[in-house]
Amino acid sequence: MNLPNQFDANEWFILTASVLEYTVILFLPKRFRLSQSVFIWVFNLTLADYVDFMIATPPLNLYEINDSPEYELFDVLIYPLLYSPTAYLVIYFYDRWKPRGIFPALYVMGWALLTIGLEWMAEKFYIYKYNGWKLGYSLPAYVILYAANLMSFRFFRSLYSSALRKT
Repeated sequence: MNLPNQFDANEWFILTASVLEYTVILFLPKRFRLSQSVFIWVFNLTLADYVDFMIATPPLNLYEINDSPEYELFDVLIYPLLYSPTAYLVIYFYDRWKPRGIFPALYVMGWALLTIGLEWMAEKFYIYKYNGWKLGYSLPAYVILYAANLMSFRFFRSLYSSALRKT
């Protein structure tokens, strides 16, 4: 794995954004058991890596991450530093606020729009270089990813609760 050719705007953006996200998470009251938090992190590491592998590599090659098409250190770090904590916050506040009725859909849409804004900023810092991908394509992608996160978390939590009741 290569180190960045030059430590510049994209590496600073990843580090700064991750420090901000982790600071927010560290100051939030503990809400989940360790196993639930690990599930959120691992699920999102896997999901983000899989999606990026499918659409950001040949034959589609719709975008590049960071400075070069070569796989480098910050290409790996972006998953635990940015993607997983964002999904953790989505799940954390969903679980805290427990939206009902139409509000879960609005909640997911709100987070998808916020993430589009973050992706737009990331593009300005050269995190993403689009080769056919358009920012607008990200909206349905984020809606699907966040909905999958919430459904998976609810399923995992129901299994966990069920197992606790049996003991």
